[in-house]
Formats: sequence, structure tokens, C-alpha cells
Amino acid sequence: DERLAGPLVVVYKSLYLVGAYEDGRLVVAGDTPLCFPIAMGSKPWKAKASMDYASTPEGWYRVAAKKDVGQTAFHRGLLLNYPNADDVTRAFASGIIDERTNKRLMADIAAGRTPSQNTAMGGDILIHGSGSADPTWTAGCVALRDKNIDVLFRNVRKGGNVLKQVGTAVRAQL
Repeated sequence: DERLAGPLVVVYKSLYLVGAYEDGRLVVAGDTPLCFPIAMGSKPWKAKASMDYASTPEGWYRVAAKKDVGQTAFHRGLLLNYPNADDVTRAFASGIIDERTNKRLMADIAAGRTPSQNTAMGGDILIHGSGSADPTWTAGCVALRDKNIDVLFRNVRKGGNVLKQVGTAVRAQL
């Protein structure tokens, strides 16, 4: 898969870890491997389909924007282009969104724009700072400790690929 080449952030939901990879290898910045513990929502095993404040999306995403200190309440953050086309298709098929919203979101995605963050699917999904020892406190985002998001923020570019998944199958491919 071409998305595995180049920079890639992988969220291992079942392991409560996030790692940054370059051409299939874990990135090491100085002496620090870019693999960090994370927190998610209260139902991290559930793939996000609607505004539920508990689940974290699964699938392929891009970093739509980098939010620096002062641009987010969570220190720094990487805004993801949630929902993606797969998310929209599932939400439409299950009746979470109507046909008009489906068409609008799909048009945004096709044009390379960040889709609306204000639909019944929820939005504003970030990989952000302000993490804590509690692994299940976010509203669907992925949270790291501030010192770890600082390192990830410096090493991830806007437009970079992000894979969020439940198991560890991708680790074997990397």
C-alpha cells in the first residue's frame, strides 16, 4: 500500500500507543523513539460513527492542520481529516447523516478540503497534548503528554498520513 511509504503515524488503539514511522521504520529523534503512550475516549475499541464523545475513529486519515500552542485547549494538536470517505459512506448507509450531508461531505473530500466538523458524525478529532495517566478521558481524540506531542508535532507534517486501528496487524507490515 502506497500509504505505508514515507511518513506515517500509527495509532495502536488496543495497545494505547502512537508511533511515527518513516518508510516502514520507527522514527528516532535524537535518542527518542517516536512511540508514546496515549489516552482515548471511554470506548476506544468502538470505531467512531457518530457524535458520541467516547469512541475514536479507525481508518486512514491525513493531518488536515497543525494547531500550535494557543490554537487549541490541549497544548498542541494535529487535526485529522475526519470523517473520511469510508466514514461518510458508513454513516449515510446507517442513517446517521442524510443525503444532503453525504453529498456535501463527499464533495469536500473529493476536493481535498477538510470536511465539515459539525455533523451528526462528530468532528474535531485531534492527536493532541494534555494527556494524563487516565487512558480513557478524551471525547474521541488521541491524547499524549505535552512533552510527547511536542516531539510528534515537530516531526509530523500537514498532509501526513495517519492510520488508526484496533489491532497490531500493521506492525508486522512495517
